[in-house]
Amino acid sequence: MLSRLRAVFFLGCLGALLVGCEAGGELGEAPNQPQLSGQPGDGRVVLDWPDDPRAKLYNVYWSSADNVSDAVQKFGIANTSATSNSLCQDLSGATTCMQTVSESRFELTGLTNSVAYYFIAVAIGDAGQSLPSIEITLVPRTEPPIPTNLQIKLGVTDVLLSWDPVTDLPSVSSRVYIAEY
Repeated sequence: MLSRLRAVFFLGCLGALLVGCEAGGELGEAPNQPQLSGQPGDGRVVLDWPDDPRAKLYNVYWSSADNVSDAVQKFGIANTSATSNSLCQDLSGATTCMQTVSESRFELTGLTNSVAYYFIAVAIGDAGQSLPSIEITLVPRTEPPIPTNLQIKLGVTDVLLSWDPVTDLPSVSSRVYIAEY
């Protein structure tokens, strides 16, 4: 599966190299493969990766399909539509989108909580493009509210903490951290 995806991107790299060769300019090295990390939030995700000075742009692909890598292979074949500065298309019943960014950071909002989203990125430079990143999965979740009516009672050998229960989420657990100074 990954080899098919790499073949699609290799053809794009080959095309970029030929354009550069026809222009008569010297080509350097293509950018490195982005190493994605991410953080989900409430209806949003934030992706980060180390910046590569050879990369001018990054294409970020995402989908709620089981495997965004398979969908990206078909991305150039199907009809695309621009929505919110991104290109999206319906591939086998799942919407797959691509957005070009100039920084090594990407934030996506308006996502459905508790749905898994799959992401890959490709770095694009003067000398071609990188291999696609390893696919990562992020699941946006509702952030629990901050406890209200927090009360602290100090005893001689103990501390009692209490707060109002959180009633709008079905299962919420709380963690209390104690630091010694």
